[in-house]
Amino acid sequence: MRDIRPDLIERLSGFREERLKLTARLREIDSEEAPLKVLLEAENRRFPTEVDVTVDSLTLEEPSDIAARHFAATSDLRRIVLEVMSDRNPRSRSEITKVVEERGVQTAGAPGRSVQGTLLSLKHQGVVRALDEGIWQLIK
Repeated sequence: MRDIRPDLIERLSGFREERLKLTARLREIDSEEAPLKVLLEAENRRFPTEVDVTVDSLTLEEPSDIAARHFAATSDLRRIVLEVMSDRNPRSRSEITKVVEERGVQTAGAPGRSVQGTLLSLKHQGVVRALDEGIWQLIK
């Protein structure tokens, strides 16, 4: 058997060098990110919308985490829309949106738009139908 400690020390020093490079890159990213955050905040003040994009909402998440959260929110939204319509009585989009908001479902944008998108998806699947402008009914 031979002593592998020198090899381990060499590997560890490689990690140290890599960590220093990554730390330097993170500093570069931070310095590039800061002015963009300031600009975004200024644009939010200049162009207020229903949903502001806040700097706090820009988090570092894995794409799989974002997709999982989106899928869960979409599933919740779909379930609530179907629950509201389950008595098969015609419902307005605003009526459905109100229930979605009351239940605290997180949507990607304005809740009304998310409900509209869900209703259109359900219509495409043959689950609901549009009766009049903004009035929907469960058909299955």
